[in-house]
Amino acid sequence: MGHMAERERGKWTGAIARRLRQLGSPRASVFFLCGLSLAVVTALIAYGLARSRQQHMGQAMAAIEGLANSYQAYTEKAVNEIDFSLRLVQDYARQLGVAGAPLMQVAGPALELRRLHTPYVSNLIIVNAQGRVVSATHAASTSLGKDATDREYFLAHRSSEQAGMRIGPVFTARWVDTGEKRFSIGRRLSGPRGEFLGAVVAMVDTRMLAEDFARQLDDPSVSVTLIRTDGMVMTRTPYLKDRIGQMLPFFSQFKGEPPARSHYVIRSELDHLRRLIAQRRFEGLPLLIAVTQLEDAAVARWWSIVPLALGVWALATLTTVGMGALVLYLQRGREQAQQESRRRLEVFNEAQRMAHVGSIDHNLLTGEQHWSDEVFRLLEIDPARANLAPELRHERVHADDRERVAHTCGQSRALGLSYQVSYRLQMPDGRVKWISESCSYIRDGATRPQREVITLQDVTNARQAEEELVDLRAAMDARAGRGGRDPFAR
Repeated sequence: MGHMAERERGKWTGAIARRLRQLGSPRASVFFLCGLSLAVVTALIAYGLARSRQQHMGQAMAAIEGLANSYQAYTEKAVNEIDFSLRLVQDYARQLGVAGAPLMQVAGPALELRRLHTPYVSNLIIVNAQGRVVSATHAASTSLGKDATDREYFLAHRSSEQAGMRIGPVFTARWVDTGEKRFSIGRRLSGPRGEFLGAVVAMVDTRMLAEDFARQLDDPSVSVTLIRTDGMVMTRTPYLKDRIGQMLPFFSQFKGEPPARSHYVIRSELDHLRRLIAQRRFEGLPLLIAVTQLEDAAVARWWSIVPLALGVWALATLTTVGMGALVLYLQRGREQAQQESRRRLEVFNEAQRMAHVGSIDHNLLTGEQHWSDEVFRLLEIDPARANLAPELRHERVHADDRERVAHTCGQSRALGLSYQVSYRLQMPDGRVKWISESCSYIRDGATRPQREVITLQDVTNARQAEEELVDLRAAMDARAGRGGRDPFAR
């Protein structure tokens, strides 16, 4: 089992090593660069989309912030106008003495209602200290002499010593047949010694107030909600009667207090959709305006650029893949050319080895020299010492031939003429080689040589054969001189 585990580890180690080696290949480099390019393009497009979405969210938030400011100013102006009318009716009722005045004698509410320019105030009433309606506008005349609809609101007025404006909860009036929901805005009536005499109350129609809000909106995805600071919905647009008077679920997380931030994003507990919310508090009033917009609607324009970004990504992908395929094609052609060049070089080197012929390419302008492998073998010089090869070549020339060879080469180079010379090489171990050297020049189009091509051929065997033939002929001549017959004579 141990040997099998070792073999398995060896197999995986070998596979990993092969993969690592492949990463260094040109093809793997192309794939890596293509993958890296696609990753960079994808990251840039994703970053651009994220930045664009953030900008659209910022623009949408700025838009609903502006709406919140506008509705806050509009509502504050309307509430202040209502409060001004309540003050006038309050002073009028105080002068006549609400407690002792006969019913319908106090005409102030009807007069003030005609003066008001707020169509959503349905009626004004005056309630005495016992909670009975003692004066009312025509729409609420059926309530005269009856108990106020919102007893809790009336009791709050009676228990409070503050004469300021109070905003009551949403209710449905018992003495009005429309069945619409209303909320009250009222002021306490106090006697000379501060005793409670009753209250002056304006009834606000929540539907008409919502319609008044809606007339100022041009975006159906935006909703405006008037909220009491305890979380009760006073009215909203679009108008949903069942929602009016309910407590907002998300206010519970703020423990009965409205959120301190002016804008935020929150997921609704009713429909589980995320909304952008901009809210404004009213100074001195227990009210706030909340302008909301669905997050999806806020970034709807952003979604229109997503197909364009995907198109750019697809184009970049196709371009990268196409460029990668082109590079691979060119790389394959280059590899084939390199293989053919290596094959030709191998054949060339083998041919030189078989013929004992080497070549030197000498750049006369730069002094750079390129030796074939056979030259190193002929001169018996280690290729690792190629930087010293020219000096070693000169040293290899036999001392008796050195001056003649140098003179021939120098004169030929000065005149730009080809030459051929034979000379001996003195090897370090004392052996002597015969070399036949030929040289020709490559010119720059004029007469000035730029490069010289030198061939070296080992002719030692031929030289030795020639010397043996000469010796043989000399021996034969000597024998013929002593009366012998010449074997070459006919």
